[in-house]
Amino acid sequence: MEGVNAEIMQSGLQRLWAKRQGTILGHMHEMRDEILDQGQCASSFDNQPTDGELLGDRVKPRDEARYLEKELADTSGPEKISVQSAFSSLKTANSNNSDWSIEETSVVNLDGAELNDFPAKYSVQLLRPYEFAAVGVWIHPNIVPGFKYKVRPIENKERTRFLFDNRALELMSIGRGYSRRLTFEASPGLLNDNENYFWTDSMPSGYAFQVHVVSVGDNFTVFDANNVAVATIEVTKIPNAQKEINHEVIENGEVRKNVEVNMLCKVDWFYKEDSSAITPVTGIAVASKLPRGSAKLIKISDASIGFITCRGYTLIPGVDDKQRQLVLNGCSIGDAPTMYTMTGLEPYELPVIGTYVDPRIMPGFHYKVRQQGIRIICLKAMHYNWSTLE
Repeated sequence: MEGVNAEIMQSGLQRLWAKRQGTILGHMHEMRDEILDQGQCASSFDNQPTDGELLGDRVKPRDEARYLEKELADTSGPEKISVQSAFSSLKTANSNNSDWSIEETSVVNLDGAELNDFPAKYSVQLLRPYEFAAVGVWIHPNIVPGFKYKVRPIENKERTRFLFDNRALELMSIGRGYSRRLTFEASPGLLNDNENYFWTDSMPSGYAFQVHVVSVGDNFTVFDANNVAVATIEVTKIPNAQKEINHEVIENGEVRKNVEVNMLCKVDWFYKEDSSAITPVTGIAVASKLPRGSAKLIKISDASIGFITCRGYTLIPGVDDKQRQLVLNGCSIGDAPTMYTMTGLEPYELPVIGTYVDPRIMPGFHYKVRQQGIRIICLKAMHYNWSTLE
């Protein structure tokens, strides 16, 4: 323990005296790697009972960083501002990571008086950072009817058991009284015999809610930064919990949530052939609920697609095949090597542009013809025999 501390102090003092003598320090990322190198400092935290047990391998040697920051603050030189900002960013990153690295909170004290309700007090344990509690008369304000939730009992023995066969169901209503009845959407065919409900006081430790805005099977159209449709995706798996990061109530009573989503999707790029592949997709889902009705997913913004991530996409629910860009190459039909791009074709339409004529268009058949981009078709004028179109 003493040897490790001496090694850390020695390397820190060497950089400190180099600074005071006017020597230019190395690149900031090299200094960061040296100071916060986990391989050097991990052993110094092996016997720490608090942060070490909670954060495990993610514990950073914050004491050394604070000491060096204080010493470097007394020096002067052209790099002073950059050094200060570097340490500030490192401390901010550490604090942000610690919020998510702790999987469960120890104890959360709840008071119904804070919600202008019965002044009942509860202590809830084993909540994850993205979960909201419901126990007795306490219902977290972010739990709103109209949104879908996965619900699990808060208990020590089982932390992965969810109600309703692990399904995410839409919350229909929240009852009143000393015990709140929470009613969820009925299973298919059981509208008049709905068994998807419970009372919040039926479990002494309460219930944990996880918001759910994206489901397996959902389809999206992908738009790039120029608002051009470039692909369609289908959600095949959602491996992680969806984490609510913002909850807002607008003046007209609309409730809007921003939810961080991480999913696996089948991506079909418009400009690539045979491009359908299972690809990770992350982003911020924006869901909205009006005073009446169910919540609707508006978009997924700031989306990243791929293992080597491509960022800045926007995902709009639904698939619009008319947005598909079709790249036509004359070489593919044994004609002049010209290339064209067409947008807005219906799935049943065949392209004709320039020297390119789709090989499925043959004389002897009747066709309806329209110019690209024109939606209204004159039915009288469009029933031509191909042999007369010369």
